[in-house]
Amino acid sequence: MSRNNLTQRGLVGMALVLFLGSGFAASASYWVQQNDYVAIVNGERVPSLVYEQRLVETQQMLRQAQMPAELSEQMALNQTIERTLLLQEARRRGINPSSQDIDAEWASTLIQSYGGNQEKMTMDMRRAHYTSSDFRQELGSRFSLRQLQEQLAEKEKLTDKELETYYQQHRQEFQQPERIEASHILLKASKPEDLKKARTRADEILKELKAGSDFASLARKYSQDETTASNGGKLQAFAKGEMVAPFEAAAWNLKPGELAEAPVQTTYGWHLIKRGKTLPAGVKPLAEARKDFEPYLLSQHKDRLLRQWLEKQRKQAKVLIHPKYATKPPAAEKSSSPKQTASP
Repeated sequence: MSRNNLTQRGLVGMALVLFLGSGFAASASYWVQQNDYVAIVNGERVPSLVYEQRLVETQQMLRQAQMPAELSEQMALNQTIERTLLLQEARRRGINPSSQDIDAEWASTLIQSYGGNQEKMTMDMRRAHYTSSDFRQELGSRFSLRQLQEQLAEKEKLTDKELETYYQQHRQEFQQPERIEASHILLKASKPEDLKKARTRADEILKELKAGSDFASLARKYSQDETTASNGGKLQAFAKGEMVAPFEAAAWNLKPGELAEAPVQTTYGWHLIKRGKTLPAGVKPLAEARKDFEPYLLSQHKDRLLRQWLEKQRKQAKVLIHPKYATKPPAAEKSSSPKQTASP
């Protein structure tokens, strides 16, 4: 297979990882761009340093995936060309990251890839012969590529039929045990002196509840659980083994609609608990299950649209590959697209 063919479909997902946010892509001076290039893409010379860096990244990825190393050159060349096409389209659409956008990319990369270790990140930059300015340029490219992918996908949303089909094909994955609903009012306390005060306050609120006050209203007024207070103290439905033991035992021992007779102590403090309805074991309904799989499907959908766009643009693009990087396809195999080479 010739090196200027499209990346094999089974490897496109790996290529997208490199497009949208991994590794370092080398920069190059004006002289290098004019005299040492890997290809000319729609009139734009792509420095060979960019290809060489992609090659290193691809080799590493193939090793991790335990895939044949001989695929690395073809993949790296295609990634270099296709990433150039994407960046050209981003520029055409006026996608231009601001300094603040690049700052955010820098901070995100530092945390997600290096756990906040600036020294380790700086060492990687030096190994890749990167200055801070070079790397900021690369981060700007990553930002542009993600923005472009969002734009390519924004007019073609996931349909209800696609969600329903996935749900029906994976129903076995959405089995769940019996669960219950419950609401609580939390009075936080950890120190012994605070526990006593919190218990006294919990007893006072409990008297109001037993006198007929609305649980949700008192939860919004008194609960110190920031995640549930505004919702009247209502917790997400839970199965056995998903809550701290004292809370779980108390909640499961109540009948639906019943209020616990006394405050319950946990490591968080004192809880006033009201049992909600019981949800039987079975398959999650689609409305609930989609929260688990819709982000994954959306990501796959965006990648698919990006691949389709790339395939179309790759066929239409004017790509001249430097003879140094062009090879002849094996005699028994035909190239899927015309091979073009450029004179140095």
